[in-house]
Amino acid sequence: MKSRYINRFEENISAAENLEPLYTYLCGNAENMDASYLLRSEFVLIVSALDTYVHMITEDKIVDSFFDTSLDITELEISICKMKSVMTIENENDKRGMFRNIVRNRLKKDSFQSPRSIEYAFGLIGIKKIWTSIKDGMGMSCESITSKLGLIVNRRNMIAHESDRNPVTGELQMIDLPMVIDCKKFIVKLVNQFETLL
Repeated sequence: MKSRYINRFEENISAAENLEPLYTYLCGNAENMDASYLLRSEFVLIVSALDTYVHMITEDKIVDSFFDTSLDITELEISICKMKSVMTIENENDKRGMFRNIVRNRLKKDSFQSPRSIEYAFGLIGIKKIWTSIKDGMGMSCESITSKLGLIVNRRNMIAHESDRNPVTGELQMIDLPMVIDCKKFIVKLVNQFETLL
C-alpha cells in the first residue's frame, strides 16, 4: 500500500504534467508564441513536488517521535517557550495539533530540494546515509545521484530567481521537452527510492 506521501507526490507530478499537452498544442498551433515558459513552469513544479514530499515526511516523523516514546527523538531545535506552551495543553489531539503547527512553522523556512538539505531533513528523523542506501535502486553512484540532483536544483533556481536567463548575455537558456521528461523521471525514481527508507 502506498504511503500518503507518495500519493501526494504523484498528484503533484500529475498536475505538473498537465502543462505538456498545452505546450505541444501551442508549438503546433501558435508558432509565434514562446511555449517554452510552460516547460520552465513544469520543471519548477517537479522540483516543488520533491520538496513537498520531503517536508511532509519530516513533519510527520518529528511529530510522531515526540508522542511515541518507542521512536527516536528528533534533533530539531525548538524553543523552550514554545514547548512549555505545548505541555500545558491537556487534550492529546490539541497538543498534537499545536506541536505540529510549531514544527511546520519551524520547517517552512527550509527548502528540501538540494542533496545537502534533503540529507539534513532525513537526518532529523534518524535516517542516515541516504545516498548510500538508495544508490543500488537508482542504478547510480552516490556522486552521480547528488550531482544530477544538484544540477536540477540549480536549473530550478535559475528559472525561479533569474528568469532562466544567462547572467552574461541575458539570453534565455535552452529548454526542451526531453530535458523536462528526464528531470521528471529522475525525481520520480528518487522519491520511489526514498519510500524504501521509511
